[in-house]
Amino acid sequence: MKILKKIGLALSLMLVLVPCLNLQAKDITDNPEVGDVTILPEEDLTKVPDNGLGSISVELTDPYDKYLSKENVKFGVVQIADIVKGEYIIKYKPFADENLDLNEIKTADEIDKVAKDMAKKVETPDYEMTTDEEGKATCKDLPVGVYLVYVEDLADFETITPFIVGIPTWDDEDELFQYDVTVYPKHTALPRILVNKVDSVTGQNIKSNKFEFTSYSQENCAESSKLETIAGDQKTGTAEFLIRYGTTYIKESSAPQGYKLSDEVVKVKFTDDGLFVNDKEVHVDDNHRYSIVYQNVMLPSVNTGAAKNKDMMYMMLGIVVIALGASIATVRKIRKSED
Repeated sequence: MKILKKIGLALSLMLVLVPCLNLQAKDITDNPEVGDVTILPEEDLTKVPDNGLGSISVELTDPYDKYLSKENVKFGVVQIADIVKGEYIIKYKPFADENLDLNEIKTADEIDKVAKDMAKKVETPDYEMTTDEEGKATCKDLPVGVYLVYVEDLADFETITPFIVGIPTWDDEDELFQYDVTVYPKHTALPRILVNKVDSVTGQNIKSNKFEFTSYSQENCAESSKLETIAGDQKTGTAEFLIRYGTTYIKESSAPQGYKLSDEVVKVKFTDDGLFVNDKEVHVDDNHRYSIVYQNVMLPSVNTGAAKNKDMMYMMLGIVVIALGASIATVRKIRKSED
């Protein structure tokens, strides 16, 4: 087993220490970068007490969609390794029997992958913490070691990448170990589905006409599974949905006037593996949006018997008016001649 210095190096690469006690993950709008490498001096490693305690604090930065909430996001915390005589020893059973050697991790991408793989296999967390309205949460009285932090419940926030953090963490500036660590987790904007309401004949968006789409949690689009209803934008002929984790079904619930209500159901699935529309993987644009086309067929124009009778009535009324006018004219002519 290699010394703590090397795993500390990998953890520093992963967490971008600026300084080490405030671990800053890059915002969604930034390009991923790796910060300065922090070398942990060997002479200090054995001074880490086995019975030391620390804390992990999480602070969520503002989401891409400003109306989302940073409150009630629930994190699970699992200790995956101990510090024993200056070395990290895997202790979490699901990983202890695997060929996982934290000391061989060399890059931030590698440790990021390890964190994601571990998060999928966790059965029960050792600790839990939930954010307040400011997006802050703290897990206290944690023994020294390495921890995996992952999301159990996103509430009404964006997707958050699981991460690995060590207690203690080395502070390059003050040259000492910090036992209370604050992390700003990396989070990703939720994808959007832009539904284009299109005329099946012209291929153009249907504008200046009211319509609605509704999302459901069940494929049969039962009323009890309704999630939200979005009114179409009459200027653009579109309706936009913000997609959460899981599977959503989108269906037209009110057709434009003069058009037949479509029974087409669009399946949208969003997971760690990506965004899928009707089971096909798709990719969003720079605005985190993917566009789909939803066609509508115009209702046929039908001449009914009632319509024919109505036309006949108008014709007869016209004849009566003309006849009445002629009669009045005749009467006036007769009276004039008599005078």
